[in-house]
Amino acid sequence: MDTAPLLIAAAFVAGIVVGVVLGYFFLPTYSRFCVTVYMLGVEGGKGVAIPVEVCTAPADGVFVSPGSAATPDLMEMADAVYAVYRQRGGTSGFTVRVLSPVPVVGRSGMLALYAGMYAAGNRIRIPPLAGLGEIDRYGQVLPVADLNVKLAADFPGIVFLPDEQCPFEEEGELMGHHVICVPSLDCLEVVLSRYRQ
Repeated sequence: MDTAPLLIAAAFVAGIVVGVVLGYFFLPTYSRFCVTVYMLGVEGGKGVAIPVEVCTAPADGVFVSPGSAATPDLMEMADAVYAVYRQRGGTSGFTVRVLSPVPVVGRSGMLALYAGMYAAGNRIRIPPLAGLGEIDRYGQVLPVADLNVKLAADFPGIVFLPDEQCPFEEEGELMGHHVICVPSLDCLEVVLSRYRQ
C-alpha cells in the first residue's frame, strides 16, 4: 500500500492546524465598531438632523463613503477632524458615511464628527447625540452660525454646543433639546467617557 498520499494529506491538515493556531495567537485581529452621530444643519431655511455613521477601520486615515451627501466640505472636515483625533493620541482609522440625502455643507459638524471618532475609537456605545461647533487644532470648540435655526431641527437626543453660545453654565434645556456646553474636546471626552461600559 502506497502511504505517500496519506502522508501528504496529514501534512496538509497539520499545516492548516498550525496556521490557525499561530494566526489566533500572534496575528492582530480587527473588529469593526460603529456609532451614529448627528450633524445639525440647515436645508431650505429649516433645521435638519443629518445622521452620520462613523466606523473604525483597519487602516490609518479616514475614508468618506461616496454619495450625494459626501460633499467636498464633508471630506475636508473629516480630514481636519481626523488630524486632531490623531494629534490627541487616537490610533484608529475610520470610515464615515452620511445616512441621509441631505448634503453636509460648512464646518459646524466638526464637533459631532469628533464625538463619533472618539466614541468609535474607544468602543463607547453612545446615546443619540448631535454636536454643533467647529474645532481648532488645539481642541477648542468654536461658535457656529445659524444656531437657532439648527437647534430647531427635529432631534430627540443630547446636543453639544460651544461654551460661548450656551445660555447656561454647563447643561440644561434649550429649544426642546438637552444641551451640554463644551469649551474644549477635553470636556467632550469626559462626557462621552461616562457612557463607557
